[in-house]
Amino acid sequence: MDKLFEPALKRVTYAPKRDVITLNLASDRVVQIPRHAIKELRNLSERQLRALRPDNAGVTLSQRELDIDIYIPGLLANIFGIRPGVMLGKAGGSKTSVAKRRASQVNGRRGGRPRLKRVS
Repeated sequence: MDKLFEPALKRVTYAPKRDVITLNLASDRVVQIPRHAIKELRNLSERQLRALRPDNAGVTLSQRELDIDIYIPGLLANIFGIRPGVMLGKAGGSKTSVAKRRASQVNGRRGGRPRLKRVS
């Protein structure tokens, strides 16, 4: 993961028969989300849903007349259960380097990782 990516929204549509919001992203990916999965959109009428637009350079999904703005990276993280902080920590922890190897060797010579103290 060399570069952080923030999805940008190009276009949004609503399909009333399927009750699905379709997000067309700048990366040419398409994401379809059931409307009921987005709490801010659950009680909107079909007319209000058709008024959804990309805003703020594609970073938010907006409904201007109702003052609704939904941050796209946060929405996708919630829908797909992705926690960016965990992913970044995992990526950083899995990297190897000469410095990490040396630190591990020095720690091993000192007796290794200290045992956990159990509280009864």
